[in-house]
Amino acid sequence: MLTTILESGAVPYLVDMLTAEHAVMQNEALLALTLLASMRLADAEANLLEAKIGDKLARLVNDSRPSLACEMVQNILSLVGQLANSGMICCLLHLSYFMSVIIMNYVA
Repeated sequence: MLTTILESGAVPYLVDMLTAEHAVMQNEALLALTLLASMRLADAEANLLEAKIGDKLARLVNDSRPSLACEMVQNILSLVGQLANSGMICCLLHLSYFMSVIIMNYVA
C-alpha cells in the first residue's frame, strides 16, 4: 500500500488533507502520513518537503486549536516524532513556524 501511495503521487494529496474541512479527514491523513513516515521516510522525504508538510501541520494546529481533540494532538505528535528522523524535515520543522505554534498553544 505504501509503495502505491508513493508511486501514484498521492503524498501531496495526503498532506493537503491535513487542512481539510472535516476532522475525520484530517485524522485519516495524520494516520496515513505517520505510517508512511515510519516505514518509508527516506522514499517520501522529497514529496513531503515539496508538499510543505511543516506549513500544513502548523495550519492544522493553529486553525483547529480550540477544538482539537486529544487524539488529534497525539496523532500530530506521533507524526512529528517520525518526521524528526529525517534531518531535512526536522530542520524544516524547526525553521517553519510550526514549532512556535506548538509551543504557544500546547507548551506554554
